[in-house]
This record gives sequence, C-alpha cells and structure tokens, in this order.
Amino acid sequence: MTTLVTGIDGFAGKVFWDNLKSEKTKEQIVGTSRQRTDKNILQLDLTNEHQIKEVIKTTKPTKLVLLAGLSSQRDSMGNEDHWMKVNYLSTKHFLDAIEQNKLTTKVLMISSAMVYCPSPKHLKETDKLCDSSPYVKAKILQEQLKSQYKLPIVCARAFNFTGPRQRDHFVIPKIAKAFAESKGKEVKLKMGDRTAVRDFLHVTDACAAYKILIDKGNTEVYNICSGTGNTIQEAIDILEVHTKKRAVIENAPEFMSKNERPTIIGDNSKLKALGWKQMIDFKETVIETYEWWRQQK
Repeated sequence: MTTLVTGIDGFAGKVFWDNLKSEKTKEQIVGTSRQRTDKNILQLDLTNEHQIKEVIKTTKPTKLVLLAGLSSQRDSMGNEDHWMKVNYLSTKHFLDAIEQNKLTTKVLMISSAMVYCPSPKHLKETDKLCDSSPYVKAKILQEQLKSQYKLPIVCARAFNFTGPRQRDHFVIPKIAKAFAESKGKEVKLKMGDRTAVRDFLHVTDACAAYKILIDKGNTEVYNICSGTGNTIQEAIDILEVHTKKRAVIENAPEFMSKNERPTIIGDNSKLKALGWKQMIDFKETVIETYEWWRQQK
C-alpha cells in the first residue's frame, strides 16, 4: 500500500505531507517535489511526461493525491499553454501511466471553485460551470478526465484556502504581512474591491478534507469550503482590533480583473456527510496568518 502525494513543497502540499507523515500507518508514503530529492521524495517536473510515467512505474501507488499545480487565475492570463500543461496535461499523463501499469489507483484531483458560473448563492457541486480564464479552462478539462478513465477518481473543488506560509501574492497574507511589517500605528495598503465576499478556509482544515476524500470519498465532486462568506474588509477590521493599528487604504483598480466576482461561497453539505468538520474559523485564520508573518521579521 503506497500513497503518492505530488507538490509536497507547496502551500497545501506541505501541510498535507507533514500531517500524513505524523500518522501511525503501515502504508508507505512517497512525495514529489520540483526542487529536491530525499528519502521517500522524488523530483518531478509536471511538464515532463516521461518523469510522470517513471514515478508511477516506480511507486505503483494505491492512492494518488495530486496537490502540485498552478493556483493563480490572474497569472494564467496570456499563459494558457503553460497552465494547460501543468494543470491539465500532467493529470492526464498520471492517469495514462496508471492505466498503462494496470493499476487501480484511487486518485484525488484538485479543481477550483472558479469553475462555477458567477452566482450570489451558495454554490453546489451540481451548479453550472463557466470558462472564464486559461486557469479555469484547464481545471474544467481536468475534471472531464473523470469520465474518460475507468479509475476511482475523486474531484475536490477548492475555494479560498489561506493561512500561515501562503505567499503574499494572495489577499489574506498580503494584508497580514503589511500589518506585521508596519513599524508605526498606520498600515498602508493598496487594495482592490474590499467588499468582495469569499469563502475562506484555513489550509489545515482543507488538508483534513483532502485526507477524508482520498480515504472515504466516492468517485464524485466535492466542494472544499467553509460554507461561510467574509469580506476582505472584515480581515482588515480583525487585524486593526488585534494589533491596535489603523489601515490607510489606497484604492488600486489594477488589483481588480474583469473576471472579479462579488460573491463566491460554497455549500459543503456533501463534505460534511463524510464526517468533515471545520476546526478553525475566519478570525483565528487571519490572526494566525498575521502572527506567522510577525515571526518572519
């Protein structure tokens, strides 16, 4: 019994990998990294089909958790070929390799909430999908692979994960870092739409959901989300109270894309039915992220 996890140096990948290693299990666990090799860690470039096939041939996994990939919709604009290679074709190469080796590997693929058409309501797994960017196009094609292979494939639609260690390219760590690095009582922030409502989930809770899905999930689609919406402004308000600093905000239209949505909130009923429960709320998540950035100084 072998569990193979890709992208163990990534934001969610590191948390999932560390949690998996801490469990008492007789299963062998193997990870892949783009940068390094080590005991039970194989180097892998997702754009290299030969490497993917060799990893599957060597490890013969009973479970495969595909956490490696590109996560920025904004950065995908004008880079469709690269996003397609990393987020879609790599998954296809993994599935091809599994079939070529006559394995029955259970696969967890990670999609995105951005595949849904814009809607103010809580999004369900059965709701309509819309292609809005190269990132989304690759994710929709990735999801369609489920019906093209006779393998047990579970699909997780990830909403807005955040927490310590996330790059400040993303909004919550960007705000937390600004508060942590401000030496005075004022915090300067360049922001887009602060009224946008997002479904934020601590990365630890997200990884707990991934573990449940690879262990218990049916060959279906599951939303990975808190089921609660919070505005960007709420994160700022939390840190103003926590730090006793005041945010001085400069409106920055360049941080708003044409694909910006006022609301993205998910329905997590299917995930909860498997026994998953959110353990860390939005306020705790924001403060923990701030405290991590404060310790980096």
